[in-house]
Amino acid sequence: MGFIVQQMLADIYYTNPVFFNFIGILFLGHIGGILIKHTILRLSKITGMDDIMRSSKIHIVLKEIGYRGTAITLIADITRLFVYLLALSSAFEIIGLKDISAIFSAIVRYLPNIVIAVIIIVIGSFVADLFGKIVSELLHGKHKKSELEGIVSLTSTFTSIMLYIVAIIIALKVLGVDPTAITVLMGILLLTASALVVLSLKDLAPNFMAGIYMKNIGLKDKDKVVVSGVSGEIIDIGTFSTEIRSTRKNHIIPNNNFLKDNFEKV
Repeated sequence: MGFIVQQMLADIYYTNPVFFNFIGILFLGHIGGILIKHTILRLSKITGMDDIMRSSKIHIVLKEIGYRGTAITLIADITRLFVYLLALSSAFEIIGLKDISAIFSAIVRYLPNIVIAVIIIVIGSFVADLFGKIVSELLHGKHKKSELEGIVSLTSTFTSIMLYIVAIIIALKVLGVDPTAITVLMGILLLTASALVVLSLKDLAPNFMAGIYMKNIGLKDKDKVVVSGVSGEIIDIGTFSTEIRSTRKNHIIPNNNFLKDNFEKV
């Protein structure tokens, strides 16, 4: 019985070899794409890259646009698509549909650029987050709640944004985007970053001026005050904020609150 089935399949193959080759290539492309994707995902878990990407800002962006995986999953999906399209191009070439094959070939030639661009953005995101944290730690020093909290946050955020911009520009160049368009986008991104800086300074400037005012009116360490619902002793009047010790814990109060909330000296 087995021999008869084999003979029938052989006859069908010799009668329509092109069709069988077409199906075979598509099948191999499908299996190959799945295997490559699983290999990439497996390696990312072994190396810990998957966990790193889940904690990065790019993962938040992907979730916002509706993508359920991580940046590594996106790279794996694009690589799988590359294998599928390569198989489609070869399959249509075999059955003589060269025009269709040429379309898939053109897409296949461009896909590596997309993969490289995604990798650049992923690495840029990782580096931006890392440098942002390093800058924050260096400026904080040993004091996690210092008077420079606002400047630390601003500097850290600005550093991250600039590195994101660099990564995006490099990725766009890899994709072959027109240099003029890149220049315009860079200008928009820089204006956005500048606007964020201005907004941050808008909060810092009043605190700075309020700190000067507080010292001019004679407020000093160990004075007992009530401000913003907190009653306690002033530990330190900083450039932007004041530390007050209540009966329960220490509080960091923005200096501008002393003006807005009409503090009382006990």
